Amino acid sequence: MWILTNSSSSKMNGLITRRIFGATKQFLSTRLAVAVYSTKPEVVMAAKEPFQVSLEPDKTYFWCACGKSKKQPFCDGRHKGSKIRPIKFTIQEIPEYDSFLCGCKHTSSPPYCDGTHATPLIQN
Repeated sequence: MWILTNSSSSKMNGLITRRIFGATKQFLSTRLAVAVYSTKPEVVMAAKEPFQVSLEPDKTYFWCACGKSKKQPFCDGRHKGSKIRPIKFTIQEIPEYDSFLCGCKHTSSPPYCDGTHATPLIQN
């Protein structure tokens, strides 16, 4: 669950600060998210919520950035022919909690969810 923190100063510079499982994240406000969303015309929104996954250390993952994969949130090669490429990532140690990977494909911190899916632009 996302919790808005420090709302009086959180909207400075167009960023909103939120906390999830004790980690602070910043993401673009709805106004700026409109600009980001409109610059990704080839991206298909796979889901309006994040994917909860268990990740293993030292294993290489490819997060689907185009939204077309049938193996969400991971890439299955359906991006071929587009300019969009999957995001390659590896974690170093076993996380205390499951990871939440972006499903709307409009996160400002790929492959991880930053709460952009909760904005009116994505939900409507």
